Amino acid sequence: MKTRSALPSLGPRGSALVTTMAFVAILSVLLGALLQWTGTETVQVTRRQLRISSFYGAEAAVRRSMAQVQQLIVKNYPLNGYVSGPTAPTQSALNSLVSGSPPSSVKALTNFTFNAVSIGYITNAGSTNIFMSSQIPPDSTDALAGLYAIRGTIRCSATATSPGRYSVPKTVQQDFYIDYIPIFQYAVFYNMDSEVFNAEAMTINGKVHVNGTLYFAPLANLNINGNLTCAKEVWYGLKYWNSSGSGSWQTGVPTWNSTKGDFNVKNPVSGAYVNARSGSGSSSTYYDSKAGDWDTGSVTRWNGGVKNTDHGIGTITPPLPDSVISSSNPNQPYAGFNNPYHVMIEAPATTTADNISWSINTGADNADKQKAKMAYSASLVIHRSGTNVYFKVPMRDSNGNVTSFKTVNLLNQAQIVPKATATVRDQREYLMDNNKITMTELYLEHLYAAVNSSGQFLGPGGAPITTDAGGTAITTPTFNGVIYFYDDNYNGTSSSGRRPGLRVDDKSSSGGSATKSATQVPSISLVSENPVYVIGHFNADGNLNTAPEGTGSSGGSASSPSKEASYDPSTGSNPSGIKPAMIVADAVSFMSASWSRASDDDYSSMSTLWSRRAVSTSTEVNAAIIAGASTTSKTATASSSSGTTGGINNFPRFMENWGSCSFKISGSMVSLFYSQQAKSYYKTSGTGNYVFDPPVRYYAFNTEYLDPNKLPKGTPVVRRFANGLWSKN
Repeated sequence: MKTRSALPSLGPRGSALVTTMAFVAILSVLLGALLQWTGTETVQVTRRQLRISSFYGAEAAVRRSMAQVQQLIVKNYPLNGYVSGPTAPTQSALNSLVSGSPPSSVKALTNFTFNAVSIGYITNAGSTNIFMSSQIPPDSTDALAGLYAIRGTIRCSATATSPGRYSVPKTVQQDFYIDYIPIFQYAVFYNMDSEVFNAEAMTINGKVHVNGTLYFAPLANLNINGNLTCAKEVWYGLKYWNSSGSGSWQTGVPTWNSTKGDFNVKNPVSGAYVNARSGSGSSSTYYDSKAGDWDTGSVTRWNGGVKNTDHGIGTITPPLPDSVISSSNPNQPYAGFNNPYHVMIEAPATTTADNISWSINTGADNADKQKAKMAYSASLVIHRSGTNVYFKVPMRDSNGNVTSFKTVNLLNQAQIVPKATATVRDQREYLMDNNKITMTELYLEHLYAAVNSSGQFLGPGGAPITTDAGGTAITTPTFNGVIYFYDDNYNGTSSSGRRPGLRVDDKSSSGGSATKSATQVPSISLVSENPVYVIGHFNADGNLNTAPEGTGSSGGSASSPSKEASYDPSTGSNPSGIKPAMIVADAVSFMSASWSRASDDDYSSMSTLWSRRAVSTSTEVNAAIIAGASTTSKTATASSSSGTTGGINNFPRFMENWGSCSFKISGSMVSLFYSQQAKSYYKTSGTGNYVFDPPVRYYAFNTEYLDPNKLPKGTPVVRRFANGLWSKN
């Protein structure tokens, strides 16, 4: 049987070839897998990089859009008072920022494709009442800590795609807050240095803020029942000018003695008043920010109740258009003092001829000046020229800008302003025409009667106004709560110069009680570039034991009043008759409820205060006050208050011998500018210079203002921008 022989062996070399080929095949598979993994990882890395790039593109689009929103607001919506609500861009104005392809707000980002960029309101400004303390703790260094804001929220969303094969779109969403912070959250607010040197015991119930240095030198105890913040220093002693070298404002630090009062600020933790005295007995001194340990020692002493620049406190100022702040006028009376905020109360000037020589802004008012001047927020302008008085209403274009003022005839207007020749002697302004202030008298009860239940102004026949005084048809004007007054016959450049003023009485010209509860006039705000003199109880019932900021229902006192029934803006109910009220003027003086209307000459004595008619009735006022301050003379000394501003204690100005009678004001006292007309320095005793004998003072913050619906119309606000919620997808 034949058999096939076995195949010959490959030998060692043949086996190696097979092994090598197998190994190469395995390596090829592994290399392929590696290359595939590397390619996949490269794609993943590329995609990751493109996603990050898309995210940053969307983030950049959001930030650029929000920056344009802020620029739009600052440029086109400066503040001139909280009238019907804070001013803010319309939705169409916001849409214009992101219109086009690519949107105008992100045109510089050319490497991206923007699938969508949108800006819109989540809440309109004024619809949400947010307390700033929810974002800023009350004990923080922020000057706005503990205050509330009227908040509007704008949301911006952007979806961006970075160029590339594996790009993925990413979306970023950011909320942007526009906070409007009403300035009436302080018992006292000063936009400049301030002084306080009360000769009688005095209590301030509420917060106090000074944008400069506070100089305190009380001759009787001063109690501040609220936090005190200063953007500069807290110094003991009277302010005086040291002419050494280039000169500077300084103060001495004398020791405490029994003729001086304590400066007490309530500790917010313990609730007890803590004084600023250091040491004991005859060696006592006052503790102030000159102390080496002030930054920590003041915190230990008052638990954050007193703060200044050493604790990070800065200035708080309502914004004005840049063009208004940068303008100047050589006729301004206070060389070296920045005074742009006085423009807020200056008269409207629709033509160059309307301006008076000392105005900080010359020429016709442009759009920025209109937004800066409170006169353009008013629904009624009362203009006195010579012996004539004109009632004017604004005509506005579609954007709300005033194009002209039309003179109208009001119901019973001869009773609203019945007397155009009254004069009052103001001893503080003694250099001008033997102190005489030429008064225009305004009786608010008659003005209220010229407004119907729909808020329309009524003409002489009692029907809504439909034509101006010349018979030309106009849209029926309505009352928004703001009245502006100016007398253009000011000439204070010589001793015989004419000094105008407005005297306000919330009663009728025949006396009696004012109709303060009228629902058609839920708020009253008076603004004037002239000094204003308020006579008698204003927006108040004269009962010093009750007040809007009071607590409890009975058993109150002037220093701790019981609660008055308050105005309800939702129903118009006003059982107490007290309404939100504001007076803004070059200066504000108060005449007592016992002032003799029949004979102003009873107050004309130049020789002594005591020969004038004395006050016999305590007086009550419920109103927020914004007024000017005089400067401190460089001739003032460290030992006398003469030549100073008069200080916080004399911010409400007086002219009478008050004796033991009291003056009580519930509201908020704000000084934003220096007076331009009632600008004489404060005076103390001396022949011909004894201006008044002070009342027992009760100054309190009206807590009703913490409800934005109960703020006086035209309330100035501070605007603040802040970032809100952020998300990505």
